[in-house]
Amino acid sequence: MGSTVTLPTWLVVLAGILAFAGLFDRLLNPAVRWYLRSRANRVLAEVSARLKISIRPFQQVKRQALIDRLVACGELEGPDYQHYNIAYLDVVGVRGVSLFYLAMKRALDVLMLQPRTDPERVAMTGLSGGGWQTAVLSALDERITLTVPVAGHSGMQPRLHAFGDLGDLEQVPSDFLTVGDYIHMTALFAPRPALLIYNQHDNCCFLPENALPATYDPVVPVYQLYGRASVFQYYINENPGTHNYEQDNRLRFYKFINDYFVDPERRVDEELPCDGELHTEEEMDVGLPDYNPSFA
Repeated sequence: MGSTVTLPTWLVVLAGILAFAGLFDRLLNPAVRWYLRSRANRVLAEVSARLKISIRPFQQVKRQALIDRLVACGELEGPDYQHYNIAYLDVVGVRGVSLFYLAMKRALDVLMLQPRTDPERVAMTGLSGGGWQTAVLSALDERITLTVPVAGHSGMQPRLHAFGDLGDLEQVPSDFLTVGDYIHMTALFAPRPALLIYNQHDNCCFLPENALPATYDPVVPVYQLYGRASVFQYYINENPGTHNYEQDNRLRFYKFINDYFVDPERRVDEELPCDGELHTEEEMDVGLPDYNPSFA
C-alpha cells in the first residue's frame, strides 16, 4: 500500500528557488562559483533528514565564473611575456596595453554569449593586476553591472611620490595622462554599484591613505549627481592587511554582491566550504600552440 509524505510548502518552494538560482548569475570571480550550489545542498540535506532517505546533492547549481588570467601568469608565464616588454610594441606603433584590453573584452564577450547569463547581474573582481583589469573593463564596458577592484588602481598624482604604486607598464601606458586619469576611469563606474577595496598595510602598492583621496573622494560627487552615492563604497582590509584577497576581503565582496544581486531572505554572507572544488594549476591550463606570439 502506497504512502505519502507531507512537506511544508515553504520548504518545497525554497528548494525550487535554490535549485534554479544558479541559472541567473554570472561572475568574473572563481571564489564564489560554488555559492548557490552549497545553499541548495543544505536544503537537500534537511529534506533527506526528514524523509530518512538519501538525496544526491546538486552538482550544477552554482554561479558561473569566467577566469581571465593576466598576461605573464599561468601558461603565459615566461620572459617573453613580461609586462614591461609591451614597450617593444609601443615603439613599433602598436599599443601594448591594447592586448590587455582586448583579452578582457573577449573574455566578457564569451561570458555574455552563454545562454544562462543574466545581463543584469554581471560582476567583476580581482586583486592587484586583476584589480586593475577590473577597474579598466568596468569603466569602459557597461555590461559589467557591479565592480569590486581590490588593490588594483589609484589616481596618478600620489604615484609621483609612491613609486611602488606605478605598477606594471600597462597600468601607466604612454600618453595616458593626455587623455585622462584613473579618477576619470573610476567616475565611469557610475551609476553602477562599486566597492573599492584597499589593504591597510599593503606590502605591494596602493596604501589606502594614498589611494582613497586620489580615487574615491573625487568620484563621490559624480555618484551624488546620479543620486546613487550609497552604491559607491570603499573598504579597508586589516586582517591580514597585506596585499591579499583572503577571507576578510572575500566576505566583504560576498556581502556587496548580495546587497544588489540577492533577495534579502535568500542571502548567505558567510564563506562556505569549497576545498573539494579547488583545481590545480595544471587542471586550469588550456594549452598553447607550438608557436605562440609573444612581446619579444
